[in-house]
Amino acid sequence: MDSTLGNIRIYFGKVVSVSDEKKLCRCQISVDNYTEKIPKAELPWYFPWYGLNYLPVEGDIVPVIIFDDNFSTAFYSRKLDLKDAGLDDGDYANYLEIFKRTIEDKNVQLTYTTSKGIEFINGDGKIQIEIETLSLFVGTNSIVMTKDRIDIGDDNQEATILGDKGVEHLHNIIKHQANTIEAMMKMFKAVIKGCVSPMTLPIKVALLPYTLQYDQTLNMENSEVDSEADTLQSEKVFIQ
Repeated sequence: MDSTLGNIRIYFGKVVSVSDEKKLCRCQISVDNYTEKIPKAELPWYFPWYGLNYLPVEGDIVPVIIFDDNFSTAFYSRKLDLKDAGLDDGDYANYLEIFKRTIEDKNVQLTYTTSKGIEFINGDGKIQIEIETLSLFVGTNSIVMTKDRIDIGDDNQEATILGDKGVEHLHNIIKHQANTIEAMMKMFKAVIKGCVSPMTLPIKVALLPYTLQYDQTLNMENSEVDSEADTLQSEKVFIQ
């Protein structure tokens, strides 16, 4: 018994609503054997004992502080920190804060809101899990994954080349290049073969050394490029 505060009793009640239209962290709480038969809409709104920074979730069992057996006005004990949470419309009733603290001037937190999903933040690093999206952030670098797409980089707007198909296409380009070299050499050899008159003999003399040199060199270089194409394929990173 306290002469100033009156008779103080602590009960445990079940939170039935946190949808406080005034957003003052008030809750409607049902206390067995005392208020459990009162319709939900008629239950009184209890204030948090620790000030306007805390909110439990529906279904939680929390301590309820009653003065002089008056259940129309009461307080409930600490649950969650809402201070500076930066909640958007619709986040209030479902906000969950497991951990949120500033350590060495870095924000460290693990929270849930309807608008942003689960957020795990440690300084410049952040993991954000929404219903259909998983995002990883480190500074300005990011990876954003959905069911049908993966975006890598800051404001990524370009599609990447597929590995297997890209290498296959590169082989086809090199093959076409080899056919072009072969066709050119056949053409030059035909020209050289046709240079039999005194008027065209200088053309044969000028083309023959280059034809012999580049016929072998170009085909060898083309073969080397073709053999290197497969090395572009990654062994550990795959894109669908």
